[in-house]
Amino acid sequence: MLDWNQCAAVERVLGKVSGAWVFRNTRIPVKALFENLEDGARVEDFLQWFPGVTREQVERVLEHAGRSPESVGRKAPTGRPYDSPGWSEVSGSEHRVTLGHELSKRMAKP
Repeated sequence: MLDWNQCAAVERVLGKVSGAWVFRNTRIPVKALFENLEDGARVEDFLQWFPGVTREQVERVLEHAGRSPESVGRKAPTGRPYDSPGWSEVSGSEHRVTLGHELSKRMAKP
């Protein structure tokens, strides 16, 4: 699990969104960013859908996740080709997403 304590763009407050890590000064969970990006959304989409989050916060969160050893994280969703951009084989039948390159491409303006 990522150590979000080192990322100034997020906060966790007991009693706020059940203590989940959220973008600072919002009630928007950090995991919402990753879930949306994994589902194919662009950063621009996320910023429109969640107007309380700033581009700087998103950039800091992605940078933090990309620097972390845990940035190679989740198993590929069922049905997604494992040889598609951003996916790599880790061991045996386990495949994981690499955040760095693919997510940074989505941050670019259309």
